[in-house]
Amino acid sequence: MEKKRILHIMSSFGGGISSFIYNLSLAAENENLIFDVVTYDSVPDFFREQIESTGGEVGYLLNPKREGWRKFQQSFVGAIEGKEYHAVYCHISGYRSLAYYYLVREYLNHLKKHFYIHAHYQYQSEVSPFYKGVEQKVSRMVNRKCSSQAVGCSRVAIQSLYGLKKHEPFVVIPNSIDHEPFLNSGRNKEMIQNKWQEQFGERYCFVGHIGRLEAVKNHRFSFELVQKSVELGQPIHLFVIGSGRLENALKEQVQKMGIAAFVTFLGRVSPIYDVLGALDAIVLPSFSEGFGTVTIESQAAGVPVLVSHAVTDEVDLGFGLVERLALEEGPSVWIQELFELIKGNRTAVVSQEERRHVIESKAFSNQAACGLFRQMLDGKLNHYQLD
Repeated sequence: MEKKRILHIMSSFGGGISSFIYNLSLAAENENLIFDVVTYDSVPDFFREQIESTGGEVGYLLNPKREGWRKFQQSFVGAIEGKEYHAVYCHISGYRSLAYYYLVREYLNHLKKHFYIHAHYQYQSEVSPFYKGVEQKVSRMVNRKCSSQAVGCSRVAIQSLYGLKKHEPFVVIPNSIDHEPFLNSGRNKEMIQNKWQEQFGERYCFVGHIGRLEAVKNHRFSFELVQKSVELGQPIHLFVIGSGRLENALKEQVQKMGIAAFVTFLGRVSPIYDVLGALDAIVLPSFSEGFGTVTIESQAAGVPVLVSHAVTDEVDLGFGLVERLALEEGPSVWIQELFELIKGNRTAVVSQEERRHVIESKAFSNQAACGLFRQMLDGKLNHYQLD
């Protein structure tokens, strides 16, 4: 198998894109792939070291809005200089990808037909003002014109960002996970929950909301679930796991709602599997999601997850651990469904062997997802979707 060097372009570290690249890189050696990454912000040592273990490098770009086009261009050329690439994988989509497509045509012209734009989110259905709708139409045209293949993390993300017609092919490269630690994460559940019970002083159901602290993740709704559970005399304790620009605002919101005793902000937790495996459930009431990788991690750990309709049904592995509700149902319906989901999981545990088999067969393991990635790069795969 020919060794291939791939250039990944991402805006910054944190969230689904850096996790996608990192997890694929864990299996890159088996597929004879080298990953380089260029980005605007610094990355943690563990990410840089993993990229370097593939034989690649992390390079840094200067922001054209702050430093000007010439310095941006020079930073891009400096990052790729002396390297022989076989494909460019751009994690910045729509009209924003045009700058990178131009630079590829200018300095890596032989790769203009090996330039991929990765769909990793959905446009929100309610578009306002008018110019946003125009922007989306233009971005779809750019994605279709510039990308060698319609590709992304889910069917719904690809459809949203590419606007494909019914029978047009596309390739889903799933947001994969290092599944073995999650499969084993429940072994410490009792010990961790006992510590939590001692810390908080009451018998709670422990629920997690995992994701960036951004408006699209709809943390307010999770806080309303806590509020409703307290009113019902069955309080849950919510762990908010993640970081982001809204952290202070969300903490103020919790104080104003009078639920500070029932909400704990843990920040970014890495590795996440032991904490996740100790939870009774996960909630994901997002307004928009490209995929929702935490749902795969939760099911791997045997933890049930309650999600909004913004999360694609492609995440459901068929274990009975995923329930989807419309946000319009409101906190009263959601909290009852959450209690039922937790109760059901305590009486019907899915075996570790079954979870492993399904995750691997549906290409959610790093090795399987990286295998799909390699096949697409080799021109051997132009359509793949999650059943």
